[in-house]
Amino acid sequence: MRAEADSSLAPALGKVVDAPEGITLVTGPPGSGKTTGLAARALRHARVAPALVICANASGVRAFRAALERFGQGHAVHVGTAPEHCLRWLRSHHALAGVHPDVSAGGEHAAWEIVNEAAAGLLDMSWPELQIADLDLNLPFLSRPEKFLEEAGNLFRQLRGARIAPDEFDRGNAAGLTSFYGDEVEAALAKCADPALNSRVSRRGREALRANAAVLQQQKRAERGLAVLLGRLYREYVRAARSAAALSDEDILDECIRWLSADSASARAVAASYSAILVDDAQDAHAALSDLLIVLAAAGMADITLAGWPDGAIDGLEGRRSALGALQPGEHIELAPLVPSPPAALARYASEGEEVREVARSIADLLAQGAQVRDIAVLTRSADAAAIYARQLARADLPMDAPLERFARPREIGDWLALAAVVDDPYDHEHLLRVLASPLLGLGDASVYALCEDPEAVTQLALDVGVGDERKRPGGGRRRTALGRNVLEGTVDERLPEDVRERVVRFRARLAQWRERYAELSPAGALARLAKSAGFERHWRSADQSTRPRLTHDMLRVIEAFAGAHAGGERSLGGLVRAFEDGAVPVRPALRSAEAIACDTISGAKGERWPHVFVTGLAHERFPRIYVSHAMAFSRTYGLIVRENVAPGAAQTAKFAWYYARFEAKAMYLAQERRALAYGLSRGWRTASASGFGAPPRWAKDYDLLAALTAP
Repeated sequence: MRAEADSSLAPALGKVVDAPEGITLVTGPPGSGKTTGLAARALRHARVAPALVICANASGVRAFRAALERFGQGHAVHVGTAPEHCLRWLRSHHALAGVHPDVSAGGEHAAWEIVNEAAAGLLDMSWPELQIADLDLNLPFLSRPEKFLEEAGNLFRQLRGARIAPDEFDRGNAAGLTSFYGDEVEAALAKCADPALNSRVSRRGREALRANAAVLQQQKRAERGLAVLLGRLYREYVRAARSAAALSDEDILDECIRWLSADSASARAVAASYSAILVDDAQDAHAALSDLLIVLAAAGMADITLAGWPDGAIDGLEGRRSALGALQPGEHIELAPLVPSPPAALARYASEGEEVREVARSIADLLAQGAQVRDIAVLTRSADAAAIYARQLARADLPMDAPLERFARPREIGDWLALAAVVDDPYDHEHLLRVLASPLLGLGDASVYALCEDPEAVTQLALDVGVGDERKRPGGGRRRTALGRNVLEGTVDERLPEDVRERVVRFRARLAQWRERYAELSPAGALARLAKSAGFERHWRSADQSTRPRLTHDMLRVIEAFAGAHAGGERSLGGLVRAFEDGAVPVRPALRSAEAIACDTISGAKGERWPHVFVTGLAHERFPRIYVSHAMAFSRTYGLIVRENVAPGAAQTAKFAWYYARFEAKAMYLAQERRALAYGLSRGWRTASASGFGAPPRWAKDYDLLAALTAP
């Protein structure tokens, strides 16, 4: 094994492979070979027993598996993200862990489902806390229950990620009132008058800090009442999570660490099943990963390797935290870049259209010079921006791949799923209207309106004077089933133009066949059959060579997601379609295509590199993105930090304005965006360029990342 590693690794990486058993820290800038070294080390350990590799995200998992494949070894190396590993352990030991036996990963939507279940007593006003005499229900967000539960779910994900238990949350909120306000509000008045904040606070923040003592008293009372309700809701949330079938990533990690911390025998069994643990991209780890490593180290895991680079931390706003300092290392290995990074080419254009044209021209020049499409990547800061650039560059006749978290043709996916919902229930009028207007039938507004008319309505050529509107039934309104009946029974076919009538008749016949043939199939099976019989699969397979693999893969991803959701308990095809549209059906990311130019986010390219990289979209409010602070946050020292003010005066609370100015949240955010830009440029090892358009307003000059790159 050592000889094989020597033949493919740079000499400096041999230190990583040969490091003795213990806690090893490996640091180095992008391109220094951390992932390659860790892969070789994992294979060395896998000769004894399976090695566990924890990556920060899905792209890191892909990059690590690619590094393993380069060595051609078949030893057992388990590669995945921390939630994926924890989920596997929870499923295998659900009785010991005390969780749902079929627990699955549900993403953000799972947290919202759990918080809605936990809030039943709040919504029906049965909680005893609501009977407290001095509890004023004029609280932030409470006048909008859906918004309140959404923000509470976001807060609870933060708490679970930081592993703050309900009791600690209650204690922190109680202590935070005194820490910020003082015995009355004297401490808050002094904090808000601090002249050092003037240079860091926004205009709205300055308005919030001008709150007088009476307003601060009202804000303090509202914060105390909100803490009471959130404390009870959080306890109910944690209780509901134990029996939930789907959990967010933060819930999965917290439940796993809770179980292993309380069950030392299980922790020792998990630790003993691996020869070593290796963590890649540890600077952008899930917040609870440090606690997981501490628990496994205490349970007997003697060999843990942490690799990363502090300046590569770019996902702090999403709750990621560095795990590089989780354990005291016995050895620290510093790596230097194996190949010097190329100088970045910078360009600013007048408009987005001009930027797209120039980037397209540069890519076309590379392809003309012999570069392969798989050698080029276009990176942006957000998935929305990546989708925009992929679409616009494709219009310039470039073979572009959509972001891996999205679909290449989302509208066609939506049409396919709408048809599936109609096959399940023809009276699902929301989806039926989409099917009628889609390319499947292509009906215009007039034809759709005619199909929505009551069958009993009489259309006359003459105007009857003194006769009421006979298009309405005696009861008053239109029949709610009119559209479905007209499509299924043909009761208004004579009112349709001849060509439209023929299309509707053919569709009616096919719909009847589909409903009969697919009635006994599983939702995923019916969806797969429908993709073929309705022509979607043929349409996608007829696309050009660069797009065809992705379209086919997107179809398979949706079918797999429906199969998983069906196994999780949802039985109806139409119900699954609606759950999918609500974001409650997780879909795995697509695979990177070798037939198209990658267009993805910088975070989605973690661990991957290309010969040529274009970082695009450096523009005001796109990159850096708009800074949106949490509506509700928690500090162990200051308790609840709530943005919305229900007292007179400013829209923000004084505590919120003071806290975010005191700890320079925006400055920290901008520093992260600069790191993200540098990291994106480091993904290109032969050429790298950054481009943007326009100029930010004068008040946002610090947001101009292009100007920062060119500054002396």
